[in-house]
Formats: sequence, structure tokens, C-alpha cells
Amino acid sequence: MKLQDLRMLDRYEQVRLYTPAEFERRWQVVRRVMQARDCRALAVFSPSFEGYDQWLADVRGLNLVIVPESGAVQGERTRGAFAPSIEPLTHAEIEIAADLTQVLRGLRGERLAVVNPAAMTVSQREALGNAELVDVTLDISVERAVKSAEEILAIRSANRIHEKAMLAMQQILRPGRTFRDVSNDISGAMMTLGSGNGLMHAFIISLGRQDEPHDMRPFFEAPSRSLEYGDRMMILLETNGLGGHCTAIGRFFSIGEPSKGFQAAVNMCVRAQTFAVSMLNLVRACRISCAKPAGSSRAAAGRRTTSASCTAWDITCMNSWELTTLRRIFRCGPT
Repeated sequence: MKLQDLRMLDRYEQVRLYTPAEFERRWQVVRRVMQARDCRALAVFSPSFEGYDQWLADVRGLNLVIVPESGAVQGERTRGAFAPSIEPLTHAEIEIAADLTQVLRGLRGERLAVVNPAAMTVSQREALGNAELVDVTLDISVERAVKSAEEILAIRSANRIHEKAMLAMQQILRPGRTFRDVSNDISGAMMTLGSGNGLMHAFIISLGRQDEPHDMRPFFEAPSRSLEYGDRMMILLETNGLGGHCTAIGRFFSIGEPSKGFQAAVNMCVRAQTFAVSMLNLVRACRISCAKPAGSSRAAAGRRTTSASCTAWDITCMNSWELTTLRRIFRCGPT
């Protein structure tokens, strides 16, 4: 093995986070979609986008993931100077290879489910030949939106990191400190709190002095500038906790007492976001009337929390894409 192929493992690459049962659940979800669309296999192109590589193969930085009807899930390493040399730690039914071209060629003439088809390279399309491609990106995304107990635990861990890092801002943001100092302290705090696995961003957007017109500028345009009383800024944290689940939180900060104008502007943003969140209430947005089927003793249990069948729909405020997505998530109403 060449020395340049080696690297230090991130903290969450050194331990098993998700159980084999969790990966089996994910593969079953994917295979149900494949079966429903009458496809022999699933190919995810550029799976690092939206984290499909970790979700299906427990490895970051893959170039391609293939899920067959049965057997091992296969991943193709990214080729290039920064391609990591790593193997999955979680499950024996995951195989990582340097090149899956032959596997793609074996799917010629078949009906193949694909995710992110726009990311398919010319060589990959040539390898597939006359395979019929079925875009199931939406189908899989809807299924992934329903989180398991293990995934919810990981997401909550990321949220706790963000919340604690935001609380630490009261000590980190002080007059005389530079934007570079603040950025380094935030990153260090998030790592201490448990973040890792590669993605960790602390965006500091300077908003200038109180009530003075100012172009929003990221801190890296003036990293050596010192904070002063009267400065205002927006800080956005993007980082992941257990399992690579990433969340983001953004908040406004003022060095010293904020002006009434700045407070009013922030309050207006809060009201706008509160309204947007209220519109995400699915029952309110769709006004879906659901009732338990007559004579049914089926309890509200199982993979979804909703077991009622839809008896009436009022979809005047929904477009067809939104309606299809909600129907698939809640498994009620015609698809």
C-alpha cells in the first residue's frame, strides 16, 4: 500500500454508529421502490450529494453506489488526488471497489432505477448501453424523509451541538477579537462538542454598524478585522453530529446593545419565518380529512405514525408535485 493512499480516520469512521439492522432497513426501503417500479437494480450517481454514499454504503466520498435486487451493496471509490482509502466498518454486505464499470455493463438491456441521473458521466452512460433508466430520485427522497429511531438520535445530537455552540457565542464574541479568532473558536467548540466527519462550517456575515447601510460580506474578506462595539452580524453554523447528519442554525448577533432599528428588522425576520413554519403544518396546508376505516381495528402503529385512510381531499392550495409527495409520505389517498 502506498503511503500517499493513507490518511487519518475521522472520529466517526473509527467506530460503528449504525447497526446492521439499520442498513438492512434502508436497503429494504430502496428495494421496495425498485420493485414498485419494476427495476432490477438502483444506481446512485454522485452519491456524495445528499449523503447517499453514507446512507447506503457507510462510506463518504464515493463516486457511485449500486444496490442490486439481492446481495451486497457496491460502492465505487472516487478517483483522484483526494480520494480516500477507506473501507466500511458497519456491515459485511457492503463492497467497495475501485471501478464498477463492469457492473454497469452487466445491467445493459435491463430496467434500472437511478438517483441523480444528471450527475451520470459519459463513460457511465456508455457502460449502461441500452439500459432503460427510471428516475426514482423523488421516490427515494420521500422514503428518506421518514427517519428511523437511530437517525433521529443522530439528528438530535447535531442539533445539540449547534445550540451549545450558539450559547458559547456570548463568550466568543468580544470587542478586540478578530473574525479569524471567532471562526477558529467556533470550529473548536463544535469539535469539542462532538462534531466531525468532515463537514463543519461557521459562516460569519458582517452586517456593519448599527443602522448604517452595509453590504453583507463574509468574514474571510477581512479576517483580521477586529470586532468593535456597535458591530452586528449574522452567524450560520453548518455541522454534523453522529452519523454524518448535518443541520444548520443561523442567528443574528450584536456587539453591545442593539439599536431599535436592528431589533425591528430581526423581529420582522422572525415573524416571516414563524409564518413560513406554520405553513409547513401538513394538515393545515393540505386540509386533509382523514378517518379510521369503518370496522377496522388496526392501530396507529408500524413504520408510519399514520394508519388512517384518506376519505376526503381539499387540494386547492397544493400543486401536483407537493400533493404526490405528501400522499407518499403519509400513505393515504391515491398516488
